[in-house]
Amino acid sequence: MTIILGTYSYAQVNSYDLDRMHLKHYKNLEDALKRPNEVYILELSPFNDAKLKGLIAGNKSEQLKAYYEQIGKLKYLRELRFSNCQLTVIPESVNKCKYLETISIHVNKGLNWDSTFTILAGNAALKNIRITDSGVVDLSKLGLLKNLKNLELSYSEIMSSSHTPELFSLQRLVLNNNNLTKYPTQLTQAPNLKEITISDNPNLDLKDMFMKISLNSNIAFLSLYGNNLDTAQLSV
Repeated sequence: MTIILGTYSYAQVNSYDLDRMHLKHYKNLEDALKRPNEVYILELSPFNDAKLKGLIAGNKSEQLKAYYEQIGKLKYLRELRFSNCQLTVIPESVNKCKYLETISIHVNKGLNWDSTFTILAGNAALKNIRITDSGVVDLSKLGLLKNLKNLELSYSEIMSSSHTPELFSLQRLVLNNNNLTKYPTQLTQAPNLKEITISDNPNLDLKDMFMKISLNSNIAFLSLYGNNLDTAQLSV
């Protein structure tokens, strides 16, 4: 196993993003709907979408829900990003996007995670999930996503639970700036996990972490930069 204690190459750990750079990227849903068959990446934020900003500011929940449901018209969408969208649940229409591989959720602290993961489980193409600055995240239903390969969870709190969903497809895990003290029990049933990056969790109990991942012989890369490290613990 390779263990990285300092900085690392972001391009290396996020290499699955590189084939997205040539795709058409929209930041306004109304513009995207004018060319629905050309949209491969959609980034939704009230800072870039005037109609979305107005619906959120006016607290027009039903109209907002209807607006989000139009995402399902984007037939070839590959990547969907929500930022500051005041979501309570992911719109069910995302499952009409049969090629959707990646979802990013940024600053959506009121999200119902059980409902969200249950809905996302209906999209067989989904492989990558990024969650940042989204409050307390409940991973209990994460195991419903049978094809999930990459999970990034940063600047959020992982809800404590003894439930351990089966994550057989998960290969890459990033846990950054989550103020972890223990490696999440919910992420221990991932027998095909190959890469783990846990950065800037200075109170992380490394002995506990190594004990929980020690039975996984497939882990080839472990990055621990930004943590308080006792090198004696690395002999576990």
